[in-house]
Amino acid sequence: MAGKITPFFTSICVLKGSGLCPWLAALVLALAGPQRVAADDLYVGLQNSDSVVRISDQGVVSTFATGVPRPVFLIEAPNGNLLAQNESGPIYQITRSGVVSHYADAGSGPDCLAFDAQGTLYAGNKVDGTVLRQSKDGSFSVYARGFNKPMGLAFDAQGVLTVIDMNQRSMSKVAPNGVIQSTPLPIPYPIFIAYDSVGDAYIPNLASGTIVKINQAGAISTFASGLGEPASLIFSRTGDLYVSDPPGGRVFKVTKAGVVSLLASGLNYPIGLTFLHRVPANQLPSGAPQIPRPAAGVILVLLLPAILLCLGAIIWIIAGGKRRNSN
Repeated sequence: MAGKITPFFTSICVLKGSGLCPWLAALVLALAGPQRVAADDLYVGLQNSDSVVRISDQGVVSTFATGVPRPVFLIEAPNGNLLAQNESGPIYQITRSGVVSHYADAGSGPDCLAFDAQGTLYAGNKVDGTVLRQSKDGSFSVYARGFNKPMGLAFDAQGVLTVIDMNQRSMSKVAPNGVIQSTPLPIPYPIFIAYDSVGDAYIPNLASGTIVKINQAGAISTFASGLGEPASLIFSRTGDLYVSDPPGGRVFKVTKAGVVSLLASGLNYPIGLTFLHRVPANQLPSGAPQIPRPAAGVILVLLLPAILLCLGAIIWIIAGGKRRNSN
């Protein structure tokens, strides 16, 4: 019996090896699957060029938007667009097609931005030492005060706002009820902060060219070194850390193991970093580029010959197997 069944499975393998059914599956996915745009390239604000560039994972640099006055901080907004913070106050919005427009004003000296899980925007103001929160009408009000020079904002794994104060050399947690708990940092000029997927904090050390890691238990260690004068930093969805070195005109990639490699160089004071993640076409904001999807009738016409061919091949194989079994 085993000898008679073997040719049947051999025929199936031949069919698979012919590439017909895999080709059909690929065609179905290509035509009817989710259409996506804007891969997870890195976006970098060039402070001295009034522009934002896009850097691929292979280090290819291209201009994404111009006419963005001194973008010191970048962040992806909930609507899929990019927000660029100007060091003097205005926040600009950049669509995925690179169109720049004024978004909001957050006082005279904001230098960092963060969104909470509900999509509310927060801004750290280095001039008056406050953290501002944006309301639904677009205006900003004070959420927390008492800082000296807040230069980094991020929400931890529990949704609590973390504030990096450069002049006080501290990392503060701001509870929803307004209570602030501060921890001194052994870093001369702490700026910016990023959390990884497990909730550990990463802070650049300008003086030593390193990235300091603070785990959830509070233990401090050096995660990566040789980064020039590291400033902004952000994690990709794959867990790699990207770090800007503004004076050196460089952007580095740091693996989970702390291995540093140069992603791009020759940039005009790169400082703000962020990713624009892939977004399904039906969730893109108005004006964003989309990949057109063929009409259902067109898909059916394209698929019908392949479907009939695969069905015919399967019927032929089954019939041949039955004839062998009858013998």
